[in-house]
Amino acid sequence: MCGKNSGVVTRILKQSPNASWTHCSIHRKALVSKTISDDLKNSKPLQSRLFEKLCEEMGSCHKSLLFHSEVRWLSRGKVLTRLVELREEVAIFLKRQSDYSK
Repeated sequence: MCGKNSGVVTRILKQSPNASWTHCSIHRKALVSKTISDDLKNSKPLQSRLFEKLCEEMGSCHKSLLFHSEVRWLSRGKVLTRLVELREEVAIFLKRQSDYSK
């Protein structure tokens, strides 16, 4: 998708050379999660449980977000689809988290 010669970024830059590009935050998180220790990966299980509970309360068909990993590489095409399907739940969850952090 972001290939050097034929990816989306290259095509956009050919049409608009002044355009800037940043790697999606979801993908950046996935790239980092492959290299960080297990202690850091598991540091916030509470957030996952809270998000799962919110999804259950809202009657969502999904209970968690998918993340890229070496183990689940087959689901990599479904990550953005799942995020779009859970966009309302994610928005509410993030709003609640920001309210608690104040």
